[in-house]
Amino acid sequence: MPYKDKTKAREYQREWARKQRENASSTNFLEPSLDFKFDSANDLGPVLEAVINEVLDAKMEAATRGRCIAQLVQTAIKLLELGDLEERLSAIETQLGA
Repeated sequence: MPYKDKTKAREYQREWARKQRENASSTNFLEPSLDFKFDSANDLGPVLEAVINEVLDAKMEAATRGRCIAQLVQTAIKLLELGDLEERLSAIETQLGA
């Protein structure tokens, strides 16, 4: 419902913007765990999955969320490729006795 009084409209807009900023800054972020040890690309899978879930639940613009998820999916694809290469290289090294 639009306000006839322009000062009331401005006050409403300011209050709305303040609440939006407050909600954006109060989102729960992943707590860093210091006991992670990454020995291979496959170890990063659960971390990447958790980050993607956090982004899906985050309150942000759809375009920003889409770009973020696209980047995370590209990273996941690279991890899968790298994990496959690590396994294949390990198999070759085992066969060669290295």
